[in-house]
Amino acid sequence: MSRAARIAVCEPHPELRALLLRTLEHLGHTPVSCRAAGAHGGEIDALILNPKDGPMLEWARALRQESPELPIVYVSTLAPDDSALELGPVAVITKPFRIAELERAVESALALARAAA
Repeated sequence: MSRAARIAVCEPHPELRALLLRTLEHLGHTPVSCRAAGAHGGEIDALILNPKDGPMLEWARALRQESPELPIVYVSTLAPDDSALELGPVAVITKPFRIAELERAVESALALARAAA
């Protein structure tokens, strides 16, 4: 596993958001909800986003302007539309998913971010 990373989670469904936060913590990362990370966008290493969450998608667009290299992983039941794909997610995970899928996507995203740094 890579070094611990600070990962923001933007998921509108409270139960799934809690599961994502707990899973990332179990994997050795420091997860934060997007609402908590809102003022600290530059201090996150990756973003997990449900692209169907309109307000958080807009926040991610603003964040992308500030941090174009920030890796984004989409987690959704539906395929993201073209406007959401403009953010260039490094992975798209379809719900329901296995924890191993999330782990692989996060580790790949963090590896890409390290390679770009």
